Amino acid sequence: MKKRFDEMIAKIKELETKEILVWSWRKIINMKYYQWGQALLGLIVLSCPVVNSIYANGNNEGSFVLHSDNKVIQVYQTSESRFLEFPETKQVETSQKQGPSFLYSKATEGAIGVSYQGFELKYDLLGNLIDKTPISDVIIQEAQDVEYQRGSKVKVGAYFYPVYSRFGVDCVGCSGRKTGVGNFASGIHYEKDKGVRQYDGSYTKGITYEGYYIIAADKSIPFCTVLEIENHRFEGAGIKNNVPFQVIVLDRGGAINGKRIDLFIGLESDMQIGYGKWLTSKKTKITIIKRGKWQKNSKGQYACKL
Repeated sequence: MKKRFDEMIAKIKELETKEILVWSWRKIINMKYYQWGQALLGLIVLSCPVVNSIYANGNNEGSFVLHSDNKVIQVYQTSESRFLEFPETKQVETSQKQGPSFLYSKATEGAIGVSYQGFELKYDLLGNLIDKTPISDVIIQEAQDVEYQRGSKVKVGAYFYPVYSRFGVDCVGCSGRKTGVGNFASGIHYEKDKGVRQYDGSYTKGITYEGYYIIAADKSIPFCTVLEIENHRFEGAGIKNNVPFQVIVLDRGGAINGKRIDLFIGLESDMQIGYGKWLTSKKTKITIIKRGKWQKNSKGQYACKL
């Protein structure tokens, strides 16, 4: 028993040397058998599950205080992180445009505002929380808005909101109006019976190049640029209404300027891609996802290396 008391007294004195104890043991005990009083109070303290857990995990340094109503309570400090506010998304203008005015890209990542608030917690010896008092509030990070720059250079992740239309090799004024055969502005060949010429010079039936649907776009977007279209109402030839799909820039057009694009549908006399109902209230959005290289293949034919 004496060994147990000695251990408890040692723990109490250890706390006392750390200046955690903020009251006088003699005033509490108020008896001539001071050492036995210390041991008795230590027995009470160490029998408390909350205090024992604090000793065990070592995460909090508690202090024992004699309350005004003559109750011994355990006090320690803690902190909690909290979100101040979430970033907003803004589109910003810049005085130095790096690319076409209709193209946007992320300029700043943004950040969530965070602060740490310190508290003093008080428990009774039964482990019940009896008081929680704020003692500090430190802002760790101010909220920062996510900003998208207008006039972005052409790069992966840049996007725009297009005006769109469809065209076929037999369009009015096109070289394949009667034959169903023609070249895109990039030099890649199409024939209605053979399909689209691929990078290796072979033909694939249908209206895709290396698996991508074909568009005409503004000359500011280079040939062989791969984009993704979302929030749309195209459907047909494997495209599903409002399901994102990918396209590649292979053509130009006299009326294809700025944010206007023209989706290739094969023959206008036999359209493979039509318009479905609007299934979304969001604007159609096109995002650059890859940049290919416009060059000649081993056969000396213009092609896109992806």
